Amino acid sequence: MSNGAGFGVSLLNSNPEIIGTYFCFSIFGGDISTNPWNEKTVYPNLYLRYGSAEPVFLKSEAEYLTAKYKESNSFIEVKEFTGGHYDSLWKTELSEVLSRVLKRS
Repeated sequence: MSNGAGFGVSLLNSNPEIIGTYFCFSIFGGDISTNPWNEKTVYPNLYLRYGSAEPVFLKSEAEYLTAKYKESNSFIEVKEFTGGHYDSLWKTELSEVLSRVLKRS
């Protein structure tokens, strides 16, 4: 989460072949717009969750990342929950997503 999420987004951008699925809970703050996003690259499946009370610049990064994923036809599931950066809903959301995704595997 948070700073680690920024590293993860940079890694999935630069080496998409080594990550199958990325769970990003909270947003990154890693200036992802400086990464080279390629429309022809299929990026790892991404499950992105963030709070409605996050700072605006962090929410903007989520919107940017969502747009880049859609341009490349990569899978992204985004949900904005009611709450902030340190909200307890992260645990609930993570359990729900992991249960659902792993059940399919």
